[in-house]
Amino acid sequence: MKDEVIEHLEDILREAFDIKEFTSGINFEQYSKDRLLKAGMERKLEIIGEALNRIRSIDEDSQLSHKQT
Repeated sequence: MKDEVIEHLEDILREAFDIKEFTSGINFEQYSKDRLLKAGMERKLEIIGEALNRIRSIDEDSQLSHKQT
């Protein structure tokens, strides 16, 4: 596995742990009333999505290079 993919997977894991930590002990009602927490969670999910897109791009690039050889 490419180092770049591993870095993105580590980013995803770190963001997921943050989400778990930040929402631990909070119910949906509390969450829905906390604008700052919601904004933070949305940002964490954006970062995860960006990392997944980058992994997909790397994987597509490697698949293309294998097809050309």
